[in-house]
Amino acid sequence: MHLGHNAAKCIIYGADAMDLIEIGMAFKAARRENRFTQAALAQTLGMSRATLSALESGRCDEIGVRKLTALLESVGLELSVAPRRTRPTIDDLRAERRNAKERT
Repeated sequence: MHLGHNAAKCIIYGADAMDLIEIGMAFKAARRENRFTQAALAQTLGMSRATLSALESGRCDEIGVRKLTALLESVGLELSVAPRRTRPTIDDLRAERRNAKERT
């Protein structure tokens, strides 16, 4: 998977981990499958269409858990948390620390 240098990534370890870009792509596919427009869904949820657009296009740097959960549930998806399957490598930890420093 390729991420641009400004892409947000959820640091979740394991084979099934998704980053925010992949979540946005899954959301977009489910929204279209349910035949919702961005505008109609945004209005129903009391959010801006720009929020949905940013999530779907990979331009969303961060999003709150409640907002993300509401968006996903509205199209039949769910957000779940599971125990970490493997311990992170030293390279993973260094990359996480470097990314955190770059955001501040």
